[in-house]
Amino acid sequence: MVERNTRASPPATTLHGRWLVLARVAWVAVAVLTAGVFVVGIPSEFARLQAPCTDALSCVWVPRLSEHNARELGELGLSTELFAAYFVAAEVAFMAVSFAIGGAIFWRRSDDTMALLVSLMLITFGATLTVPYPLLDLPLLWKFSAEAVTFIGLALLILFIYLFPDGRFVPPWTCWLAATWIGLMVPFTFFVEPLNALLGNPWVNALFATGFAGTMLFAQVYRYAWVSGPSQRQQTKWVVFGIVAALGGTCVLLLLALIVQRGVLSSLVGNTAWFLLILLIPLSIAVAVLRHHLYDIDLLINRTLVYGSLTSALVALYVGGVATT
Repeated sequence: MVERNTRASPPATTLHGRWLVLARVAWVAVAVLTAGVFVVGIPSEFARLQAPCTDALSCVWVPRLSEHNARELGELGLSTELFAAYFVAAEVAFMAVSFAIGGAIFWRRSDDTMALLVSLMLITFGATLTVPYPLLDLPLLWKFSAEAVTFIGLALLILFIYLFPDGRFVPPWTCWLAATWIGLMVPFTFFVEPLNALLGNPWVNALFATGFAGTMLFAQVYRYAWVSGPSQRQQTKWVVFGIVAALGGTCVLLLLALIVQRGVLSSLVGNTAWFLLILLIPLSIAVAVLRHHLYDIDLLINRTLVYGSLTSALVALYVGGVATT
């Protein structure tokens, strides 16, 4: 079967000499800054998780402690310090896994530009996804550093989605889309407080999320259908598998939250499950970059679709039954 390919051959992505040294130094600098911001933010994050959320912005972050959950903890003989310590430990574990995966990719493929981008994206992804730096009480220098790490992480995530797996913008004009989204991340990262009213508007969030996800999905679908070769398609399948499994599992958790009596124990279980589901994203990316030929991803996807669809259908039927009784 003849592969449909709009280009004769992909550009070389291997770094040499001075550029390789500069890239490695830049990687180490961002990795050290990311780790520093994360460590410095732990005491403030521990304090945040102990105090019940009081406003819409703080209460939207997960995990968080509500006043009702705080009372339940007391009734169970547990402390808010235990609640906070548990989730700080979960965030540290998530960061450690993401950092280990990113470091492993850097160690093995640091001369490849796409591998460098992926590894650094995973490190910043682990540091900024779970910890709400805008809500933390940090000194000005570390607050700016946290915002910088968040922006770098978002920019790398955007570039990853548009460039994976071969490091090219496909179609070429998607580079302007990437530049637009990265530009929009500047106010949303460095000026969160003035934009609180805008961020709280559901229509703005829906429009932003739809445009953000839709354009990136188009780029990956176009690349998969018209440009990628067999090996690149296997890599894409692994990443899609991790993202879809994580998002699908999150949707199931949200459905269960509608039918299960919400309490502090269900919050602990649900948030723990969410951390584990999100870990599928960096793990699938690691397999895609390093070892994607070792496993039958097509069989894995088929089984995931079958079991996932069955689970979602059962949950939906149960929700419908509860709603009609």
